[in-house]
Amino acid sequence: MVFKEITYDAGLAQKLELLSNVEISSRVPVNKEFSDLAIDIAGCMEQVDLVDRHYNKGHVRGSEGNYRTIRIKDIFEEADKHKNKNRTNVSAQNVLLAIHPFFMHLSDWDNKSEFVHSAADEYLYNLDNLLKSSKKLKNLEIIFMDTPFHYASISSLYMKNKYIQDVIFTQPNTSVALNRQDMDVLKGKNIFIIGMYNSPIFDNNCLSLAIGEVLTKIPQENVYAIKGLCLKLQQKDDLSIIPKTIYYRNGFNVAELSSEQYIGIPQFLGIVN
Repeated sequence: MVFKEITYDAGLAQKLELLSNVEISSRVPVNKEFSDLAIDIAGCMEQVDLVDRHYNKGHVRGSEGNYRTIRIKDIFEEADKHKNKNRTNVSAQNVLLAIHPFFMHLSDWDNKSEFVHSAADEYLYNLDNLLKSSKKLKNLEIIFMDTPFHYASISSLYMKNKYIQDVIFTQPNTSVALNRQDMDVLKGKNIFIIGMYNSPIFDNNCLSLAIGEVLTKIPQENVYAIKGLCLKLQQKDDLSIIPKTIYYRNGFNVAELSSEQYIGIPQFLGIVN
């Protein structure tokens, strides 16, 4: 059987302490609790566009030489069981909402520049430190928006260790929730959004799309983004992958968060501490 090589960041085990409890092969890191589905999880990451078109069927036949059946339904069901076993009720007024937080390090890493690697590692360091210190922040709870297969890879470790309280599962290739009612947990909260990617165009815009979804639940004045914890894909001549402006989808239109709603990490910690 020939599989397309997945180019995740092979140095992740040294960057994230929690990865001591994952199986790291040449293909993809997987939480040991999902080891029976490791090949299927890798298949989802390798062929996300194909999986996105067929996930409602429960399984899909791989392509490009990866002809093994990918058991999508089994991943989704096991991820949901793990979530329900480990989640806790979200009661704090302030919620950190992380959109596909580990995607950059799990996708096409070898084809990114050293400049992008360095900036992405700084983001990962900030994210990991914030998550591990979150138990000390009594007025903050954390929700991930992640695909079931990325959850089974890394995010579930943060859930298991109580660094996050809940996860909203998204469709395979977008930040749209699999169950739109799951977004109701955000009602009445102050939402601080981080993750990837921010973009004014329709491609690579999961963070921007998620902000638009959040704004269907709560007023805009209660939504913030955090500098240093939001990423965009590098475009030609970009000198940074940290966005200067945070965009969001408003139907088929693009809008911007105000500069007052794009805050630094120290300001964020001052609010939730």
